[in-house]
Amino acid sequence: VATDLVIVGLTNKRALHRGALGEVQSGRSKVRITYQPTRDAAVKWIKANSTSGDVVLYENDLPDHYA
Repeated sequence: VATDLVIVGLTNKRALHRGALGEVQSGRSKVRITYQPTRDAAVKWIKANSTSGDVVLYENDLPDHYA
């Protein structure tokens, strides 16, 4: 269960926000949503808001290539 969702930039922003809001509105989650303009800003936010034992999952920020 996530307690925080940090959305970076504009890619997938709307879909991630809607998904998180759906969890909150259904009562399944109390996730806190924050928006950061860049990956560096997001890492700074995470360092300032996480504590020992927290787990951070980064969405793959590498481009997808299909053959």
